[in-house]
Amino acid sequence: MVPRVSSDAIYRWLRSVYGQRYCKYLCTKRYKKKPQRNSSKRHIIPNMVSIHKMETASGFVTEGDTMLSPKKVSRTAAVVVVWRETKLLKGELVKSLRPIHTRRVMKKIHNDNKSGAMILDQGIENQEHERFGVSTYFCDTASPRQKPLIENNIGQLRRWWWPKGTDLSKISKEEFQEKIEIMNNKYKKSLQYRSANEVSREYGILK
Repeated sequence: MVPRVSSDAIYRWLRSVYGQRYCKYLCTKRYKKKPQRNSSKRHIIPNMVSIHKMETASGFVTEGDTMLSPKKVSRTAAVVVVWRETKLLKGELVKSLRPIHTRRVMKKIHNDNKSGAMILDQGIENQEHERFGVSTYFCDTASPRQKPLIENNIGQLRRWWWPKGTDLSKISKEEFQEKIEIMNNKYKKSLQYRSANEVSREYGILK
């Protein structure tokens, strides 16, 4: 039987004297745990359900998150969603992270593609999660490791095209979708050298 190691144990080892030299390979390149700010304001999201209460048989599970422009430059952001089973990535640029914009994108993505549940963080942009058209579950405060796939995909978008600090308002909607499709058509070892689009069509996720 192959032993399983939790993500918490892996990060504890990475931040120890034995593993710190490998932290440079993380997307964040962070050697220490990010300090937690007072999160009392985050709990204004109504009717949050913890990720720990998500049922195993929830259907196709997605993870959602956002990419931001520098605050002093632009309010433009990107809302992105990835399917755990097939690595399919979907997203759109939005004028700001006002809940109304996030709701519009999330509702469109889940109406156009088959999914059963979505994992989110406790950002205020998810305030209208009950209108996303999919069952939503929330990570613990300051726990991005509970949605590792979307964090990894955003890291790839940052490495390949839009480094941290990029003003997303200067990116056209056409260019953004073009880059998303490049990732969806990339052959991946984890999918037996098939693309996310191919596997998603096979599973009936793409309507």
